[in-house]
Amino acid sequence: MNYRSNIFILFISSTFLIASSDFFDSFSQHSSNIFTTKSQLLGDNGYSSFRGTNSVFLNPANLYDSKHSVSFSSCTSFETLISHSQLSTNFNIYGQTVGLGVATKIIDDIYITNNAWNDNNQDNKINNQTEIDYTKIINSSEKEYLFIIGIPFKISYFDFGLSLKQGYYSLSSYSNYSTSFDLGASFYKSDNKRLGFSAIFRNLFLYKKWNRKSTEYFNPIAVESIYYLTDLFKLETSFKHSLANSSLNSISIGSELFILKNNRLILGYTTNSYYNFSKLSSFTLGIETEYKNNQLLYGIKILDDFKYEYM
Repeated sequence: MNYRSNIFILFISSTFLIASSDFFDSFSQHSSNIFTTKSQLLGDNGYSSFRGTNSVFLNPANLYDSKHSVSFSSCTSFETLISHSQLSTNFNIYGQTVGLGVATKIIDDIYITNNAWNDNNQDNKINNQTEIDYTKIINSSEKEYLFIIGIPFKISYFDFGLSLKQGYYSLSSYSNYSTSFDLGASFYKSDNKRLGFSAIFRNLFLYKKWNRKSTEYFNPIAVESIYYLTDLFKLETSFKHSLANSSLNSISIGSELFILKNNRLILGYTTNSYYNFSKLSSFTLGIETEYKNNQLLYGIKILDDFKYEYM
């Protein structure tokens, strides 16, 4: 199930929005969003089953004993307003595997209105439209960049991995630098890796240093994941939760069905619980095929209110 070594892997995806912005990632405020196209179609899975270069984004322990490869993925959503791109590779230095990854997220057409409001009555209320100066509303883009380096190692029957993440975020005149670590562990029942379990602590010691001199600190997230593989299908389920608040959690199930040679049908389901809000759920359906040594991926996400978006 590993991708071939020394090939360029391309995930192609485009989005036409019919989904509304009221659907959000429950964990977006706790970490930089790492958008891996295939992991999203699997219902936010891949923490235990993905091996190789893409593991630097999900679980650095799965970089262990992986062959050299280069991977690029790109996805747009919300009528191309949001674009995600990733580039990753892994190589060997004096017997030690090292994984490198670069991820970007750009949101266009954000209207900045903080300088457009003239509070004439000083009551912190917009009493009429004359208090709004539309000429001072500017258009901006939210940009997020992330650099990751991952080091895997093995102790007894377990694979371990540690990654350092450095991030940069900007929106209009606001910007921050962030630093955090991921620590992952994986166990496989046999050499053919038909059954595996992983545990990852994400965003350890995460802090964001803003250009306005303030610093934000965030609680880490834990992910437990298990998968089972046969010649006909792969099944994986994951549980993601905040270590500081049990009300912030996510449960997901993903499956790949091997329907024809080099073709896979992908199914995923995710349900998020966010504090006192009702649970938010989504279902994903996709197809993956191979064309000239490139992996092509296309899918759709259906939200719990039957609104949907293409991926």
